[in-house]
Amino acid sequence: MIIKQFQNLKPIELWGSKVDDLLSNKIKIYCVYKDVKFSMDVTSHANFEGDLINGLKYFAVEMDGRLISDFSEIRQTTEKIGLKAMEMWQTLTSLDFESAKVKYLEQRCYNYVNLCRKLGLDWKPTKEMLEVVKDKSLAKNFWPVLGAESGTNFWRMLVDPRIDSTELKQQYGMFRNAGLFKETKCYSSKNM
Repeated sequence: MIIKQFQNLKPIELWGSKVDDLLSNKIKIYCVYKDVKFSMDVTSHANFEGDLINGLKYFAVEMDGRLISDFSEIRQTTEKIGLKAMEMWQTLTSLDFESAKVKYLEQRCYNYVNLCRKLGLDWKPTKEMLEVVKDKSLAKNFWPVLGAESGTNFWRMLVDPRIDSTELKQQYGMFRNAGLFKETKCYSSKNM
């Protein structure tokens, strides 16, 4: 069984009333497949091998904790989310450059909204974060073009906490120019 979970579909704190009209905040889709293999990489990309259409034997849809058996409700919600995604993309791409950088920071910080709430911290970008990106251009050629083997090694080195960033710097020094390995100040809840 594979459970596909989509949460925070109504990020009102991030987008305000623009997302107020969405019908559901959290959707889970339970799928039972036959002859389909599933794996997930470190960046949460799902990979399937096999026939997903004919291999699907059972499924259930849950919205905000309610199991849904009415296909018209599922269809209506799906259509509404699709239209809202296009609307929000248009909103995002219509922002001027400086506003887009701020919104991107907000989106990145929003990933930690629940953790911040539990810690009693504000989830929004700090003044220091906003100041760092203000009036700055974006890095060019930030990510290297890698073959399959070296790409796998690169991502392993990037996300494995046991690997010191010095080793990564030595092998992929082009990131030094992009500022990826710049010294950063870490904050604890005591000094925020």
